[in-house]
Amino acid sequence: MKNILAAQTRVGGDTDSRRAGSALLAVLWAGRLLLMLAFFVLASGSLCSRPETRPQVVNISNSDSAAEKPCIACDASGNLAIAWTDSRDGSEDIWLSERAPGGDWSAPHNVSRGGNPNGARNVSLCFDKEGGLHAAWSQYYSMNGVGGWAIAYAHRPFGGDWAETETIFHGMASKPNIGVDGAGSVHLLFKDMVTGGYDACYTTRFSTGAWQPVQIVNPGVPCSDALLAARGDGTCIAAFVAFETLGSSYSYNLYWCRKPPHDGWRTPELLDARREGISFPALTTDSAHAFLGYHRGAGTIVVRTLADSSWTDADTLCPESERASLISIAPDTRGGLVLAWGNYSTLELKIAGWNEGWTRAITASGPDTARTWRTTSVAVGPDRQIHVTWDSDWRTPSPPEVFYASVKIDGR
Repeated sequence: MKNILAAQTRVGGDTDSRRAGSALLAVLWAGRLLLMLAFFVLASGSLCSRPETRPQVVNISNSDSAAEKPCIACDASGNLAIAWTDSRDGSEDIWLSERAPGGDWSAPHNVSRGGNPNGARNVSLCFDKEGGLHAAWSQYYSMNGVGGWAIAYAHRPFGGDWAETETIFHGMASKPNIGVDGAGSVHLLFKDMVTGGYDACYTTRFSTGAWQPVQIVNPGVPCSDALLAARGDGTCIAAFVAFETLGSSYSYNLYWCRKPPHDGWRTPELLDARREGISFPALTTDSAHAFLGYHRGAGTIVVRTLADSSWTDADTLCPESERASLISIAPDTRGGLVLAWGNYSTLELKIAGWNEGWTRAITASGPDTARTWRTTSVAVGPDRQIHVTWDSDWRTPSPPEVFYASVKIDGR
């Protein structure tokens, strides 16, 4: 009996030891978990405090001459094209560089070949649904000893060569905006000093190749910064800013108008009016909406969306957009938009996306990655990668150059 009791005591002691060991192990694991949690919190804090990761910046023009005012376009397969004004051959011409998905940028190619020292400027670029590339720009010309400006247009079908450049003469034409609809019709809006002030002038080129007579979009309303966006169904949206005076007062007025498919332009409607100024408007569209961004007052970016026949209220919630200028805008592939702008206090190029709310603004470039921006242009690829191009500021010691970066925004 004594031996049995002794055995039971030893068994009970082993059980107690195991319980004590388990308790000690639990305490050790709890302590380890607390240490891991503390490390995670510290690591997270250190990550948040780290400098923002900047994308790789590529010098596209890489020229000793002035390279300015780039425009970027992306097709449904992800092919990219950037065009800009460059004087590398001794005259102002439109140069183009392209990149296939996963490939390298091509050597710059002279598209305009105008050979005129006074210029080929302000290029507008877009792809059609077949992958053909369309370009329009302001071209200086001289006839019988008299010089002036016209709009030049060039087209390269997918897999083909550039067709002969076509010229649209109309007064003193400048700053074209080009778009192509699903039927292959080309829509062109440009500014023209026809009546003593700037007019927004429109013409279209059907797939048969004939340019139609020029129409005035803003009858009786002076304008600047005229913009065009064309939808796949042929609907066109135009916007322009007008400086208007009434007695001793004045106002910067933002107008818009619509052209339904196979119809004429509707009467312009006032969208916004500000004494403190409206500038840097940017316009784009997808298959369902149009998006309009602009700089208002002290520097806040305003974004509006056109649904059906009316615009939404002003959205001024884009992060870090209070000191913004040089806006560019592009549709996202999910019904939203991407906005790029220069911050003139930090000399940084910022990008943010919107789709049921704004994403955090990120820095695409700054004084530490490339010289400061002057013009911006942005496009979104089919993989939702954001592609942005800009030119450097003329105040830098060297001639301006054209740069490119690709970014992905969190939460998109």
